[in-house]
Amino acid sequence: MKRKITFFLLTITLFGFVSCTNSTYFEKEVVFTKKGWNRFRPEEFQFEIKNADKRYNINLEVKLNDSFQHLSLPMYYSIDDNSGAENRTGRFSIRIKDLEEKFMNPADKNGIYTFEQNFQPNKKFNAAGTYKYTLEHGTSNYDLEGVVSIRFFVTLAKK
Repeated sequence: MKRKITFFLLTITLFGFVSCTNSTYFEKEVVFTKKGWNRFRPEEFQFEIKNADKRYNINLEVKLNDSFQHLSLPMYYSIDDNSGAENRTGRFSIRIKDLEEKFMNPADKNGIYTFEQNFQPNKKFNAAGTYKYTLEHGTSNYDLEGVVSIRFFVTLAKK
């Protein structure tokens, strides 16, 4: 009986620890077909900011396979809020391969390479409300082969 109580308390403690350390505020993943990411199909991510006093990290995770042919993945983004107070655009690039055209990160057991970029660290939003990020790749390819998925996620910035 003592073991069961100890196990139960340990489980509750671990669950509480994991719950408190997860700072993901918003998350959405888009999975692409074999053709990859179409140049004329921007992806939109809409979420609610309830507390504009806090700071957030805006992140993108990209999963690729061996069909990806570029050294980097240039990205364009825009931010819109529902009041029109914030309408911005920006650009960033994720380094994928070295100069010898080898992937900079190792593949997982399924042959997928994962890259993550915090493209807006410590972001402070103007006001509480709904925000929409629109992302598109900046290559000249009509269909960007090798892109398996993208995951857009917002985390609370550490103080």
